[in-house]
Amino acid sequence: MDNWFNDFFLWCRAPFQNQSKLVQLSLQHNLIANIDQTSLHGLSASLTSLNLAANKLKFIHRDALRNITMLEQLQLQENELEKVPEALSHLNQLTHLNLASNLIGQLPRDFMQPGSKLQELNLAANLIPNIVQDTFNNTVDISVINLAGNEIGNIDQGSLVRLSNLTELDLAHNRLTEIDGVFPSLSSLRLLNVSMNQLKWFDMAFVPKQLLVVDIQVAYFLLFLSISVSHCGVCVSFSLFIPVLLLLSLTLFAPSLSL
Repeated sequence: MDNWFNDFFLWCRAPFQNQSKLVQLSLQHNLIANIDQTSLHGLSASLTSLNLAANKLKFIHRDALRNITMLEQLQLQENELEKVPEALSHLNQLTHLNLASNLIGQLPRDFMQPGSKLQELNLAANLIPNIVQDTFNNTVDISVINLAGNEIGNIDQGSLVRLSNLTELDLAHNRLTEIDGVFPSLSSLRLLNVSMNQLKWFDMAFVPKQLLVVDIQVAYFLLFLSISVSHCGVCVSFSLFIPVLLLLSLTLFAPSLSL
């Protein structure tokens, strides 16, 4: 069922009554602001795809999705959500989750329940400031994470340690100044994007050896200068650290050492 660009903004009680066989539902590009406990009543576990992108969503009741437990794809991008909805706790069959372009200010610890089958997560263009320990403890099957365009200045060492199936990680357009010790445990990682951050230095020794592509663009570095000045027979030496914006566009294609 496709109901987009219809200016839906107020739902009656259980608008999907008798729609238990529905497999896909698209309500993108409307004016839906809230999904309460009864908004999706009538839908059942037969629903595998729900698209609520480009609405005005600010709130999803924690039990709003409890009847659609077999959902595999959920599109919530381009809304006004300020946190990851607690309703996701009912969706252990979810494989693709898109929360890009919201107002999410924190990624909570264990934001998915144990046994999660999540494979692709898009949290680009939010307001996330850091990645803390235990965030991805229950998403061990995930292969693609997009965190580009946030405000991430720190990634706790060990916060990604359980992501042995991760192949793509996008951290572009954040505020990272260093990444040493963050990625070595990612044994399946093939693509890493850390472009448009504030990295002061970059050492390939701190990234997994099996990487195929590393993308770096625009980094801030400290330029070290040692200057000696001689005046009236007196020699004075001093050192300066000067911040420099290096316009660097670099994509490294590294042959895998583990293939």
